[in-house]
Amino acid sequence: MAVPLPGSIYVTECIDCTFVMGARQVRLHTSTGCDFYLHVASHPIVERCDGLRFAPYPALPAPLAGVVAAAGLDPSRNEWRQVDDFDWLKVRSPEPEPEPNPSPNPSPSPNPNPTLSLVLTLTKAQQSPHWSILAEDERRAAFDFSAAAGEPPAADN
Repeated sequence: MAVPLPGSIYVTECIDCTFVMGARQVRLHTSTGCDFYLHVASHPIVERCDGLRFAPYPALPAPLAGVVAAAGLDPSRNEWRQVDDFDWLKVRSPEPEPEPNPSPNPSPSPNPNPTLSLVLTLTKAQQSPHWSILAEDERRAAFDFSAAAGEPPAADN
């Protein structure tokens, strides 16, 4: 668990972990079966991951209420659900160009080489099989933020 940071967070090679973090950017690599509670200014990025689940960063206790803004993040803007899976690209071909209408004054073609007009465009998929939204009834209801507030975690008796 971490209070939000003004920079980037890079997570790699994790299995069956739960993360609570906020940052300008979050990049996740080669991880499996992890839950992420995020406050992030840009789309989270996943590569070579599987079974990831995402939820929003939890409400903070009063002593930590200003940490999101203190990290330079907008508390009202959280992109946690806008995940970009770089391994799940969809190839889309462009729309065919319409046939030109005959005109008494033809205009020059915008592309002097028509063979270059057919270009494949890569776009990120909105949802991939490698991640999902953590169902509300499966989300943790509370987190212990005492260590994040500068106090040592409670000792086990």
